[in-house]
Amino acid sequence: MSATLQTVAIPGYADACRKEARVRDTAFLDGLEIVCGVEVYPLSLRRLIWLDMAKNGFVVSCIFDNEREMLAHAVQILYFCSPDFTLPLSPKTNFILSFMDGIKEQQFIRKVMKGRSVSDVINEVKLWQEDNFMDAPTGGGGITGAAYASYPVFIVDAFGDAGLPFTYDQIMDMPLRRIWQHLRISMRRISGLTLSNPSDDIAVTYLQGVKI
Repeated sequence: MSATLQTVAIPGYADACRKEARVRDTAFLDGLEIVCGVEVYPLSLRRLIWLDMAKNGFVVSCIFDNEREMLAHAVQILYFCSPDFTLPLSPKTNFILSFMDGIKEQQFIRKVMKGRSVSDVINEVKLWQEDNFMDAPTGGGGITGAAYASYPVFIVDAFGDAGLPFTYDQIMDMPLRRIWQHLRISMRRISGLTLSNPSDDIAVTYLQGVKI
């Protein structure tokens, strides 16, 4: 007598798998994306460092004083990724205030806010950020020890060890969603890193509550 395993329909699992496929596949589509009604480049390591230097609260640890401040930081992410953005020629003492005061930036803000509430913009940027970091490594992603160099250097080094022939500029401007996928596979090849998907957590959590 043979036994077969019962198929279990796990709530949310199929949708999570479809999202994973969408996020990973669209990372390899060249061109601009639309977020909050504006065209933006995919978030890259280079733009992430720009935002880090600007102390953007969605990139560095930050406690927002109010929703309007959170909005300013959310819009700043989009502006830094817009085709019209250029780095300032000199450092700004307060990048957020300078950003909010510029004429071009004000036009950009009006376009982002057109037909959207403050919470709409914040939530859409948060969801975009979640997609960008879906496959980002946790706990160093197999890169451990004291930080003797910038994180992009470790990525370049890992890609080199894995035999990926990318140049520095290609890596710095590559969409983060593509970077993380290459890095995951590279670290599995180099150190045997165990990989998992966000959908795995949904399945495990559900099955833990199933009575056998």
